[in-house]
Amino acid sequence: MFRLLHRSWLAPAWLLAFAWPAWAASGPPAGAAAYACQGGQALYLLALDPAPGRGGWGHLGGRAEPGETPLQTALRELHEESNCSIAPLPAAAEKARGPSVAASGRFHTFVVEVPYVPVSVIAQPRRCNDVEREHWVWVTHADLMAALDAPGDPVRVHEGSRPSVPLWQAAWRSLRQARDEGVLPRQDPCGTPG
Repeated sequence: MFRLLHRSWLAPAWLLAFAWPAWAASGPPAGAAAYACQGGQALYLLALDPAPGRGGWGHLGGRAEPGETPLQTALRELHEESNCSIAPLPAAAEKARGPSVAASGRFHTFVVEVPYVPVSVIAQPRRCNDVEREHWVWVTHADLMAALDAPGDPVRVHEGSRPSVPLWQAAWRSLRQARDEGVLPRQDPCGTPG
C-alpha cells in the first residue's frame, strides 16, 4: 500500500520538477478590459468563457508565452480571444492603464482602448488560432460599474444576442479590484466629465 501511495505522490512531483522551468520562464497570466468609444460613451468587450468550472463572461486574457511581459500577454490574448478581429493600435500599449495585480499575484488586469468592431464582425468565421472564447457582447461603462457594485447581478448588454450576461466570478473580482485601485476608471473614459 505504501508503495502505491508513494508512487502516486511521486509521479506528479516528478512531472512538476520537469515542467517547472518552462512554467517559470513565462510571465503571469494577464488580461485586458478593452473598451471602445462609441457615441460619447465607453463600451467594454466581454466574452463567454465556456471552460468547465467557468461558464461565465469576462474580459479577455490568458496565460503568458515565454518571454512576454504581462502587457504583451494581455494584448495578444485580446487579439486571439476576440477571434482575431481586434488588434490594439500601437498607441494602445503606450496608453494602457495598469496593471491591477490579483491578490494571488498571478493575474494582471490592464485597461486598454481599442477600435470599435461590431459583435457581428467579431463572430464571423476566420482563421484564428487559440480562440478560447465564444459569443461576445459590448456593455456600457455605466452598466459594468453597476454590476461591479452588485455581486451576482448580470450586466445589461448594449450590443449582442443576449439582454444580459453573468460575470464569471474571477472576472468580477479582477474588474472590481482594477476599479477600486483606479486602473479601471470610475468615470466613463469616453464621456464628458460631469
